[in-house]
Amino acid sequence: MLGVIFAIGIITIGLISILGLINYIILVGRLSQDRFVASNLAQEGIEIVRGIRDTNWISGGANWKNGLADGEYEVQYNETSLSALWVGSGRKLKIDTNGFYNYSSGIDSKFTRKVEIKWDEDSGATNDNIDVISTVTWDMPGFSGTSVIVQDRLYNWW
Repeated sequence: MLGVIFAIGIITIGLISILGLINYIILVGRLSQDRFVASNLAQEGIEIVRGIRDTNWISGGANWKNGLADGEYEVQYNETSLSALWVGSGRKLKIDTNGFYNYSSGIDSKFTRKVEIKWDEDSGATNDNIDVISTVTWDMPGFSGTSVIVQDRLYNWW
């Protein structure tokens, strides 16, 4: 009888351990998936600013920094200017029916994005480059401060 109780105890401990491991694997998999989406959203923030700079070049080049003032912004994929200032608390990006992240339509996602533009003070009077920092944050149970930060330096090559 004692042997049966001992065997049941070992099996129970084994099953609890396996269930805990499965739960951990699912949680880490979800974190990996969220980090992948956040990385792409952060890179998209950089690309939006790069697109504005490139459009300025194409339209004349002399004023490549038009619309790229120091500050923090909310941006979405279809913007051609940085008009939406960062609101501090950070609105959640929405996912529309086509799977695009934006601020105007769709259901709220877990992600917020802030794009910061800083003019390089070391470049002197020429102001020939800017630093662009794109930060995407989200909440996830069991992990605090989940965010992805992408930074790039854009130059005036004109």
